[in-house]
Amino acid sequence: MEKQSVRIRRESAQAVVIDVQERLFPVMNNPESLERRLRILLEGLKILEIPRICTEQYPRGLGKTLNSVTSLLEGVPVLEKVSFSCLGAPGFPEHLDGERRQVILCGIETHVCVLQTALDLLERGFVPVVCR
Repeated sequence: MEKQSVRIRRESAQAVVIDVQERLFPVMNNPESLERRLRILLEGLKILEIPRICTEQYPRGLGKTLNSVTSLLEGVPVLEKVSFSCLGAPGFPEHLDGERRQVILCGIETHVCVLQTALDLLERGFVPVVCR
């Protein structure tokens, strides 16, 4: 069986920024490094014009997306959710580009929201790429 390339291709990719919120962020391990890496990734995605979606888990309780992150998400839809998977957020499936099968995932709470989103994307035939 021939091995297929799993390279991320600009024309095949889209990205989801998951729950990088004010009240969650400070309790993450090494938040300064995480914020720096997120900013580098988001700047690259913006330069490459890769479509992006942002989610916020229950923002009334957990706060809004960090200002340093939202500054790099101008014009990007921000969807509120109360489910672990982003695919449970109202309007999220409609924002996914069905032609772009690679979905770059970044954010926090990897063991819950990022994981559940990746699993749901796999079930729908997408190729999730989890950044760390």
